[in-house]
Amino acid sequence: MPLDWKDVISEKPRSKRKRSKLAPVLIGVAALGVVGVASSYIFGRGAAPGEAISPGPPTVAAECPEGGESAPPLTPTIDIELYAKETRLTGVELLAKGKLDEGEQWLRNYLTAPDGREDQALYALGRLCAHKDESRNAEQFYTRLVSEREDSLRAGDALYEIGKLLADRKTPGEPNGSFRRAVKFYAQSRGGREAARWLADDLYEKHVLREIRRSEWERVRDLYSIALPGLDGESPERAELVERLAKLNEWVVFTPYARPKKGYPSNITFHEVKKGDFLGGIAKRYGVTIGSIRSLNGIGRGRTIIRVGDSLKILRGRRELFVDLSDFRLTVWIAGCFFREYEIGIGRAGRTPTGTFRITTRIIDPSWYSPDGDVLPFGDPRNILGTRWLGFERNGAGRGIGIHGSVEKEGVWQGVGRPESNGCVRMRNPDVEELFDFVTIGTEVTIVE
Repeated sequence: MPLDWKDVISEKPRSKRKRSKLAPVLIGVAALGVVGVASSYIFGRGAAPGEAISPGPPTVAAECPEGGESAPPLTPTIDIELYAKETRLTGVELLAKGKLDEGEQWLRNYLTAPDGREDQALYALGRLCAHKDESRNAEQFYTRLVSEREDSLRAGDALYEIGKLLADRKTPGEPNGSFRRAVKFYAQSRGGREAARWLADDLYEKHVLREIRRSEWERVRDLYSIALPGLDGESPERAELVERLAKLNEWVVFTPYARPKKGYPSNITFHEVKKGDFLGGIAKRYGVTIGSIRSLNGIGRGRTIIRVGDSLKILRGRRELFVDLSDFRLTVWIAGCFFREYEIGIGRAGRTPTGTFRITTRIIDPSWYSPDGDVLPFGDPRNILGTRWLGFERNGAGRGIGIHGSVEKEGVWQGVGRPESNGCVRMRNPDVEELFDFVTIGTEVTIVE
């Protein structure tokens, strides 16, 4: 059930802004074009990159050695990132080269007879005015953009910029109104993702750090889920955000008795066991695995009996896996929301294929069919697959490739965090066992460089 973001953002966080360590550094997502925590609740997992919109360096005098002359000031520039398939306006190129007056005049002239890229021009002029501390003029350009081009993702960027301007003026309540609109209507935009992070930071400070209010933790988790694809994979900000998401999920997802706030559009539901129910039937009804029901409800693997009246936690929604080869990372999304992130190993010499694949086989204690033609059963010390196998479709680039466990030697999981496999994705056994419990046949796996 897709999230309704107007419900996610319904609470009005504090308008006085204290930025957390999560500085605004929106950088592109690989594959989430992915970006779509808003579509299927993610942010359009697909292709729209979410690079940072840098405000451009101000005019600054470089430091010089004591007794020396100061260097001439750096030329200020205004640059904006493009969305997929956009072409940069000449005026925007001029701003990026530091020709601010010439670029401004070109853009103003362009707006008298635009060719469909007026959203780019209005946004660039807003950024320029903000750079010159002309906040009222900047707000007018952003407001015009939202009014005239509500079909453009850049309207989400403009709403975020308006919110920042209002926050700088300490306008009570109004900044969060702009941020909420950006998230509600433009979650796939860079501004929508940054606005989600702004709102989530406020709620995290209020309901997690200061006054613990766990009924709001799912809302915070969902907002952070929107923001995550916009962060650079190696940035400290992303690492901190993932840490926060993991903490929130320990309660929201993995605590058996933690229920969604009444009326909140959650993908978590509770099934009351009735006479005749059994785990396999319940799992089929909700489109999940038996393992996930066991995991979420503390049901031991050998236990099959459930009692009438038991309330079983169910995590519904589409499963999606995103493998980032450059960062040795596998991220799991369920119903568009962050679930888990794992360190992985990949193929040596570029042997792990990129693209989109589907899980077609799930095997516990798999045998390994080695490249030499040997069939090595589970338990054979030469079997490198570990305790689980999640295989891709058997045609095309995914043939013979899958996600599997590893072998532990002297406390080190072989091949995890390194490019050593023949192309498969390797995981620690405890990690792949957890992943296995939540992955269904047909789960989509996107692998990117």
